[in-house]
Amino acid sequence: MNMISKLKDMARAVSRRGSDCSPPRAVSLLTLVCAALFAFTASAKTWQVYNEVGLTNALYSANFADYDAIQITSSFTLNTPVVISKRGVRIYSNANSRPTIHCGYYGRFRIEGRGQSYNGSAGPGNQGASDLTLQNIIISDGDNVANNPPMFTVRGLLTLGNGTTITGHNAVNTYTNSAILVQGGGLYIGDGAEIANCSYKVKNGSGGGAIQVLNDGLVGMSGGTIWRCSSISSGAAVYLDDGRFTMSGGTITNCTGGAVIRGSLRVPSGNDKIGLRIVGGRIVGCDVVAAIACYNSIVISGGEISSCTNVGVHYSSMYVSNPEYGYLQLSGNPMIFDNPGGNIVTYANYDNFKLVGNFTGRVGVTPTGPMAVAGAQFGTTYPTVTGAENIFCDTDPTLVGAVSGTRLVWSEAPLKRVELDLDNDGNPDVIITTTDGTI
Repeated sequence: MNMISKLKDMARAVSRRGSDCSPPRAVSLLTLVCAALFAFTASAKTWQVYNEVGLTNALYSANFADYDAIQITSSFTLNTPVVISKRGVRIYSNANSRPTIHCGYYGRFRIEGRGQSYNGSAGPGNQGASDLTLQNIIISDGDNVANNPPMFTVRGLLTLGNGTTITGHNAVNTYTNSAILVQGGGLYIGDGAEIANCSYKVKNGSGGGAIQVLNDGLVGMSGGTIWRCSSISSGAAVYLDDGRFTMSGGTITNCTGGAVIRGSLRVPSGNDKIGLRIVGGRIVGCDVVAAIACYNSIVISGGEISSCTNVGVHYSSMYVSNPEYGYLQLSGNPMIFDNPGGNIVTYANYDNFKLVGNFTGRVGVTPTGPMAVAGAQFGTTYPTVTGAENIFCDTDPTLVGAVSGTRLVWSEAPLKRVELDLDNDGNPDVIITTTDGTI
């Protein structure tokens, strides 16, 4: 492209931005020459938006032209649906201001493209899938109507970055109306993001207050917070109709109706058959039924699940005769405790409960099959596994896990000596033996 053509294109771009998104600006020849010399700096590719018209025009340009960053400069209401159909689109605001886009009934976001994984890599047949990143902005919804549609329908990739808040969505009478509907795409929740005050009120339905996942969608949470969300059926934070959820960081707290529910019997497609992975993060202070419930395979290798009002992890495999497709596996250093309805409650047989590796966590198990007596098998393992004694029996504190060949069995907990020096003279005044070293 020659210099004259560049200048004309730049003049049209600057003029268009002035008319659609920000107050009109005079464009001098000197401005154009300087811009040409510096050949489209990063700021030249950023739209500044302060109203609905500006956002729709900016997204049109982001989808079809050489602009990818949209800076929101003030709050406004969005009453028309918008579509993202390009990779690398970012909507953000300055660090010293956090404006709100309030979604009216028709003001919804749709991210095109199917099969995008939560870490940004394209899945099979997904060339050209789109993605949107939100940073330092509030997206709110408050229309408590019978068929309130999702705020985001995700077939590509949605990333919630630092300073992003999704809030106020209420689904009343439609099955797939969670705040974020991941429909074959991917959702990634990073540090500093939050989803709050979203609810799912569909009677006899199955959906998440915050997130619902369909069509082999993927959700990854490495940071941020999901809190004060609710569902009268299941999955206040995340409901996996089918698909996968991996939690490696962040916090899910104060959610009513269960935090994460994997309710489908369908085995995930592809080589990875694990529907739910808890690698890190915290699920605390949630109530009703269970913080986590899963009817498919679940792997827990880290994180904390505690202080929930009922069950910590409820596992009931529908694949009891085929542990390849339905099992609960423990490894690493998870902490699952202080859940009065049972820390891990499993209704599968012992072939579906596995302990692998060097286990350094602290986990309670409520046995519902074999009786909680010394020598009874409650899971499977390997002879080289260590740390089985870090599993304790919820119903009998004198029992802990032990390895017996490939069997995970209950064993009498060894007594631990506790010495109390009441007068601080360096000599024990009281000696107590307990099963866990505490009194």
